[in-house]
Amino acid sequence: MIFISYRRSDTEMAAGRLREALMQHFGAKQIFRDRDNIKPGELWRDVVRDMLTGSTVVLALIGSRWATETDAAGQRILESEAGANRVELELALSRRLRIIPVLVGGAAMPIPRDLPEPLRALTNINALQLRDSDWNSDVGEVIAALEHAGVTAPRRVIPLGGQLLTTVVSLVTVLVASLLLSTLVLVATALLFGWTFTPPETLLLVVIVFGITIFAFRLRAAWSAKNRDAET
Repeated sequence: MIFISYRRSDTEMAAGRLREALMQHFGAKQIFRDRDNIKPGELWRDVVRDMLTGSTVVLALIGSRWATETDAAGQRILESEAGANRVELELALSRRLRIIPVLVGGAAMPIPRDLPEPLRALTNINALQLRDSDWNSDVGEVIAALEHAGVTAPRRVIPLGGQLLTTVVSLVTVLVASLLLSTLVLVATALLFGWTFTPPETLLLVVIVFGITIFAFRLRAAWSAKNRDAET
């Protein structure tokens, strides 16, 4: 499970955009963000407490104003022990969950003395960048870090009917291609060399061409899969 911890007044836009990107890779069920996953009538603290357990990985989004932003009374928001973002991070730290600080928009990691005592451990954790100018690259780094932390993307399962149809279409395609190639060989040898094939020889030729065609199709599929993996 991926828990996106952020402050709405600081990194709300980045949190939403990052969630959409992570959903494309890991699926919606593995992403938690308060405004998307806490239902009407649920107690925020109870939901957060239940989510911040086990193998949950926390992405702690830190913007340029995260450590210094103040409320209407002029008090630093981080000083409030009831602040949602602080509660989430304190709980994650106390439970020794994997936390990945993500510095948004060129923000710098605050120094320890600028943070409340319970949050100072964050400054000892290696952070990632999330910049608009390098968005795709930075998101790729976040995904790699999450996978290294044990978060896995769901397998894309094709329905049984879809698998059967795909298999039948592939076999028919290979068979037709084999027959066409065999016919070309028969015609070419007859025209160029005057050779003729007996029925057993023709059948053997079709079988050989069929095997070669299957090998070629599998080789092409493996090459395509390798290229897709390289792109992701």
